[in-house]
Amino acid sequence: MARPDLETIQKLLEHPVRLAILAGLSDKAMLTTRDLAAKTGNQPRSLRHHLARLRDAEVIITEIHDGRHHHRLADAAIAGALKPLRMAARPNEMAGILCGQHLGGDLGDAITRAMVVRGHLENSGTTLVLTDRGARLLATIGLQQGIAAGSTSRTCRSSNPEPGHLGGRTGKALLQHLMGLGWLTMDDRPVVVATARGRTALANLLGIRV
Repeated sequence: MARPDLETIQKLLEHPVRLAILAGLSDKAMLTTRDLAAKTGNQPRSLRHHLARLRDAEVIITEIHDGRHHHRLADAAIAGALKPLRMAARPNEMAGILCGQHLGGDLGDAITRAMVVRGHLENSGTTLVLTDRGARLLATIGLQQGIAAGSTSRTCRSSNPEPGHLGGRTGKALLQHLMGLGWLTMDDRPVVVATARGRTALANLLGIRV
């Protein structure tokens, strides 16, 4: 099979939905149409036309397993070609980075800062304490097990000196949970970005614009 050239990919990425689809597949994953819909914040039926365009251009391959359509990039080299195109398409996007097992970088700092400002965390300078209000917020999004009001975590400043981000067990649990919800995704390790659904959720819950 001939490898699609960069110009072909660029033309396909002129539509933001196709850009989001390819970004979702860039980590070598094979995803169902429903998985891609959740990752991109679209309805499955709205993706079918765009998936067909990508398939016709031999950018993706679709396989059927157990009656479900699974999609993957046709060539691993396409992921490398996508990286500069994706970054050019979203130059102002706020990103985080993996800091151990929790979320650092600008996105991690922004989430922590918003939680402090809204009274979900109390900041003592070196530690962050989950308040009753914060525990209720986490319970609202389904994160309850092992995380209770009064839980203390260190303020990590390894990725950015100030203001720092939520580390420790709570920081680890929060990152895993947000990725499990499909609100955050690994873009290019160790870069973490918010999905379309995650941007909406973070704006509604914490007032963060990413």
